[in-house]
Amino acid sequence: MATSIVMLDDVSSENGATRVVPGSHQAPMPTDRHLRDPAFVHPREVTITASAGSALVFNGHLLHSATRNASGARRRTLQIAYIAHEHLARMESMRSSVPGSNPAERFLGGA
Repeated sequence: MATSIVMLDDVSSENGATRVVPGSHQAPMPTDRHLRDPAFVHPREVTITASAGSALVFNGHLLHSATRNASGARRRTLQIAYIAHEHLARMESMRSSVPGSNPAERFLGGA
């Protein structure tokens, strides 16, 4: 799975930059619930800042998330995922458990 995030606005540490944990896609899936907390700082995380029009491309299994937007400024991005056909069925079964993954939630602004 490959993921790309295209920055539609400038992304800085003040407006909720994306953070990644290098090498985490090769480790067993972590069970640490702290990783879900936007305030938690992983000891190996790297924060990605970029200008509008830039793109970040990475292995989709890499631990990644946005940080808190402390400024209130826009931080619009476009996320694109490529999933190899042979893995599509597995990803679809996982998708139903992701909040905002069904069309009704997206329409209502839940995602």
